[in-house]
Amino acid sequence: MLNVDFIFGDAQAFFEDCKIHAIPHETVFLTAQSKHYPDEASGYVFEHCTITAAAGISHVFLGRPWRPYSTVVFLNTKLESDIEPAGWREWHPGETHSLDTAFYAEFKSKGKGANASHRDLRSKQLKAEQAKQFSHKQFLSGPDHWDPLQIH
Repeated sequence: MLNVDFIFGDAQAFFEDCKIHAIPHETVFLTAQSKHYPDEASGYVFEHCTITAAAGISHVFLGRPWRPYSTVVFLNTKLESDIEPAGWREWHPGETHSLDTAFYAEFKSKGKGANASHRDLRSKQLKAEQAKQFSHKQFLSGPDHWDPLQIH
């Protein structure tokens, strides 16, 4: 197998203080989120996570859009492995155009793979005020106003 998608599907998920370790494949996509519609409550947020990779991987990307409105945000994440400078890649380069409608963003990434100067121009580097909308409470509360930090 030449490619592998680690975390994939259509869900609203928040990953905190986790370690993601890419295993050897030629190309690794850490995410393949599949949000179908612009107003769908779906997307992945990674906060204070650490990304590492095994030796022998040629290319590591933060993600690729499985569906047109793929949404993935990395907040305060340590990118300890080499990440492809563009960070994100089209599902089928030259055939699909979901990066035009996807929302891919980072806030204060650090480490070896965090240089954002060559990221895909359609991805975002968030300011602190923008990053707040992806906090636990904001991202997961929804119309029922559930507080994910409350003990029930």
